[in-house]
Amino acid sequence: MIRNLTLLAAAAIASACPAHAESQTAEQRAVELSTEQAAVWQGEVDYWDRVNSRDLEGYLDLWHPDFTGWPCGAAGPADLSGLAEFAEAWFEGMTARGQRTVPTAEAVIVKNGFAVTYLSAVTTWTEAGGGPASKREKFVHTWQATDDGWKIVGGMCAPLVSYDAAETSDPVAIGAAETAKGLTTEYSLFPSDGSLTHAEDGVVLPDGRLLVGDWDHGLVTLAPDGTRRPFGNFVAAGFRTKAEPLWNSPNGVSFEPDGRHVLVADITGGHIYRVDTQTEQVTLIYDHPFGVNSVVRDTSGAIWFTQSTRNKAGEGSEARMFAAADKPLGDGSVWRIAPEELDRAKPVAVEMVSSLDFANGIAFDATRQKLYVAEIMQSRILSFAVDPDTGALGDRRILVTLPTPDNIELGADGMLWVASPFANAVYRVDPGTGDRQTIFSPTPDTNAQIIAETARRLEAGEPVLSLLTPAMWGPLPGLVTGVILAPDGTVYVSNLGDALVRLKPGTGPVSATSNDGGNHD
Repeated sequence: MIRNLTLLAAAAIASACPAHAESQTAEQRAVELSTEQAAVWQGEVDYWDRVNSRDLEGYLDLWHPDFTGWPCGAAGPADLSGLAEFAEAWFEGMTARGQRTVPTAEAVIVKNGFAVTYLSAVTTWTEAGGGPASKREKFVHTWQATDDGWKIVGGMCAPLVSYDAAETSDPVAIGAAETAKGLTTEYSLFPSDGSLTHAEDGVVLPDGRLLVGDWDHGLVTLAPDGTRRPFGNFVAAGFRTKAEPLWNSPNGVSFEPDGRHVLVADITGGHIYRVDTQTEQVTLIYDHPFGVNSVVRDTSGAIWFTQSTRNKAGEGSEARMFAAADKPLGDGSVWRIAPEELDRAKPVAVEMVSSLDFANGIAFDATRQKLYVAEIMQSRILSFAVDPDTGALGDRRILVTLPTPDNIELGADGMLWVASPFANAVYRVDPGTGDRQTIFSPTPDTNAQIIAETARRLEAGEPVLSLLTPAMWGPLPGLVTGVILAPDGTVYVSNLGDALVRLKPGTGPVSATSNDGGNHD
């Protein structure tokens, strides 16, 4: 999916989060940051100084004129026009309690004129009976550089104010907060040493090993004990690591119907690789002008893939994906390579669906002869009937509306599994009815509010990039991007962190994968 967006946060966390940060004061913490990070963090220190001193004018001066979001302490979304009234009442209550908050930076991320401060803070106050009280909370602010210094352009707190989705008719918000039967919050990380590098998606080999995407090698295998090694020679097939200008990024990974070959989509360079899992032979079978998000092969032998946006390979590819993931651009699409084309030196792909808002995961349902496509910026999954002889698509409809669907996976039982990054959740959808079930949601209250704000911004045509902070995917290693179903029923959640999330036993079906064209991301 929007793999590059996590760079806004992940790239700086390691350098900005020393192990002893919790014991440091804000001033000590700022000294260790780069000059640019320190300038942003000083703005955060000023913010809390003005909150603690009840300096209303100074507090309001720190907010960007275009601010819209959920300011820390507010009971709901607000904009700058409503901020003064909220802050005045907030300060009055804090004064009555003698309240004071001291922040500690956990991460300060700066990129392209924007910054995110992710912090923990201890708030102390005096109870009505005269006794002292305190609590530790997480806060996130998004800042934007202006001629007048750094200003807050987005605000979010985690944990946030409780959000009762049952009180709204918004299906996106309801889906984000639902706690349907089968919901689990129990999980472990695999491998435990956190040795993965951007495992956005993957599959499970017949011998039980996991095969997952990797920035440095293309694919790596994970043995049951967590041992990792490169799989196949991707470099010989034209793969380039991120250190090179024309770098490639493995995204969707799927089995072909034969259960032997795997297809790998490259979202920055537009390559489609075919990998023989028995010999580890890697072949570049197609080169698209723009990035390829996810790829799947149907039972006729045709290959289908999604183009999220028109991001040409090279230095502009990443920036274009940022733009398409921040605001709908309508240049996503679905393409088909006919079986006979794959025998040619330069196969020709035909555009089958156009004008999508960040086309993402794709799955082929051989039983129903349906093609499912995730349209992440519209928070929906589309369904198409596929003519088995010609590949023509018809009966276009919305299969299900749910928060920001990324990679999708069809299990042997015919159920569609969906990863949602903004909801930090995994859903299971019945393609026959469109009914859905929340399977995994470690922080439903926090992410319900993030999804509600995401939906509001998308409907209003406003950017959503500032919502992408560690509050979105915490406490998981990274942004949720995919689901990997093992034959023994184990379910792994892939993400942009350094380890997979292994859900508790029994979360998945008894037999979760098949070789009929249904195991696709």
